[in-house]
Amino acid sequence: MSAFGRLKESIANDKGEVQAKLEFRRGKKQKTLIIGHISANLELVCQNCLEPFSAGLESSFRWVLVADEDALIALNSDDEGVICGEDSVNIVDLLEDELLVSLPMVAKHNEGECSFVAQHTDGNAISAASGESDTDTYQPFASLAELKNQFDRSE
Repeated sequence: MSAFGRLKESIANDKGEVQAKLEFRRGKKQKTLIIGHISANLELVCQNCLEPFSAGLESSFRWVLVADEDALIALNSDDEGVICGEDSVNIVDLLEDELLVSLPMVAKHNEGECSFVAQHTDGNAISAASGESDTDTYQPFASLAELKNQFDRSE
């Protein structure tokens, strides 16, 4: 984890494990391909309760190494290009980029595991299967609607 400086800024702590499987090949027109899979178990911070939780990330990739932006533009739309300007590329940086892109937009515990959500829903959770709530829905403007109805009747 110490090699992933940018990733450490987005996770709860240095605890975690990253595994990567890489395969290097020569593709069409003698282009270098890096095909691989990366998986990680990291501690993220739940944005509901601000407590750390363990999360698994996985990503598969297929990169084509190119010399410059013109070669990058010329790639097929299916290919993900990586500019390799100095005849070398930092694999650790590429793997870190892949993990950063794999992070959830909003890190949260799995449903039913967050203590903050459990404390603050008080049984008002909406059932995803039925689409109905367990109790009446709070309607903050209901009293205004009543006042409007009274006003309309008095005219």
